[in-house]
Amino acid sequence: MPIKESVPSAAAAVAEPETPSKTRAASQYTKWDVFDKAGLRPTIIRCDVLPGHPADESCKTNLIPGASAMLRHMDMEHGGGFLITVKEVAPQTKKSEPSAWPGWSELRTAGAEIQFLRCEVCDALLNQSVRELRTHLKPHRGKFRGAYQAFKNMFLFNIQFTPPAAVGDDADESWDA
Repeated sequence: MPIKESVPSAAAAVAEPETPSKTRAASQYTKWDVFDKAGLRPTIIRCDVLPGHPADESCKTNLIPGASAMLRHMDMEHGGGFLITVKEVAPQTKKSEPSAWPGWSELRTAGAEIQFLRCEVCDALLNQSVRELRTHLKPHRGKFRGAYQAFKNMFLFNIQFTPPAAVGDDADESWDA
């Protein structure tokens, strides 16, 4: 009688295909639809310095107001800081003038996350809400006299492909001195 060779169990086992985790768009923290609801459309997008980063990480280039230009700029490792001047657009009145900027949905699809959003007039960190965005488009007290006239409708966005850090998260700091 011929002797059967035993097959090692590891060779017989087939690895299960890796199940893809939730897609970035499905588990996003950034509420990109808030900008559509607020009726905001970028007019000027400029690569800008992020607080706490060296100034040479920014090129100060004015970009074509489109999400693809922003994403390409982020791929070139320019830091993800964008100074965006916005305007409020009225709801769509003509078929030739869309009211929503398609870039917000393109950024959502690409998996971009807002790390922080800052009003350039008063340096306040903003929550992602329609009310807060519209409040900071109106005249308000600035960081210096004439700041509203100098920085009207400007917001500093820090956009990355990683989830934003939780507010008050001190995991990196050691208080046991």
